Amino acid sequence: MSETLNKLNRISRLVEKGANIIMFLLIIVMILMLIAVTILMILSPDVLPSPPGAEEFTKDQILVVCANAVLSGVFLVIALYYVRSFFGSIHKNNTPFTDEGVRSLEILAIILVACAFIVPLGSALLSFATGFWPAQIAVFNPFLLFMALVMYFLSLIFKYGAALQKESDETL
Repeated sequence: MSETLNKLNRISRLVEKGANIIMFLLIIVMILMLIAVTILMILSPDVLPSPPGAEEFTKDQILVVCANAVLSGVFLVIALYYVRSFFGSIHKNNTPFTDEGVRSLEILAIILVACAFIVPLGSALLSFATGFWPAQIAVFNPFLLFMALVMYFLSLIFKYGAALQKESDETL
């Protein structure tokens, strides 16, 4: 049993550090993208040159795509923060069954539900405002809703495990 817990702690520490690195890199990429789009909007003409045979892109089209990427990136950073928090609680408490870990999974489920609706809605609103309607605009993302449901079920399983862990610790 203790070997399994040791493996879980090592993996948790790696995931926690990996999530920190990925969050940092995502934030840097989003900042650079915002700077590049701002410069592009100020300095470039309305229609940007494209390779021969390819469709020309307007500033509005690039703005919609980049804004959608940044909005998705913001949700990804927030989700990674709670993934890191979940694995950090495992590493810190030496057990996966803690109230802190359960809370992280519950919040992660809420974030996934919000992302499933807010990112497509934000993209649709920006597309409407700019007049650019890409074919991939959807009302919601069913995969993220499914993942939110899985996270919620996992939070219930871990909540039950945390209750059993408390009961076991109080018995000893």
